[in-house]
Amino acid sequence: MIRIEKLNEDAQIAIMIIIAKKALSYLEKDTCTAKHIVETVGKEYPVAGAFSDIQIADAAIEKCWEWIETKNFAVLDDFEKIVDGGDWHADLVQIQWDAPEQEQGIWACVINCVCYCYRIGEEHLDGIIPQFLEICDEELYGWMLDDYSKINPAYAREIDEIEKFFVANYSEGSEKKVCKEDVKRFYEN
Repeated sequence: MIRIEKLNEDAQIAIMIIIAKKALSYLEKDTCTAKHIVETVGKEYPVAGAFSDIQIADAAIEKCWEWIETKNFAVLDDFEKIVDGGDWHADLVQIQWDAPEQEQGIWACVINCVCYCYRIGEEHLDGIIPQFLEICDEELYGWMLDDYSKINPAYAREIDEIEKFFVANYSEGSEKKVCKEDVKRFYEN
């Protein structure tokens, strides 16, 4: 396992995106927890147009890509709804709590990815990190790999390939920008 801080900041988020997407691919069916919360408690969906749990996770991951590409601080408002819905929105944490035990690690990978990106965005905004995001530091990558290893016991070779790609292309100090299409081409093969 590499130390994630050895990658440039955008690559740190991108490597977590890949692992979150791979974890999400292990979901056999959508649990529709958010739909149930919206219908029974009267909360709103955290992302416009995303009505299933998988759609919400995919939209959240896309927001991470949007942050990498634009550094648009408006994305932080979306992260707040997705991760900490408060009284108004169904959120990923509620989805994870209601998921069957065998799916909890999948949702943990998605949440870890989004929270890490959210923390980096907050650091860029004003340097003040919301308390619930303080734990989302470089150690989160190790926890994410632990969760992923429970989903895919043969994960070591796969993670090794992903890490080699990122070290070769996006090491700390590298001026090379993370390109979504290049990264997607790599992990979709």
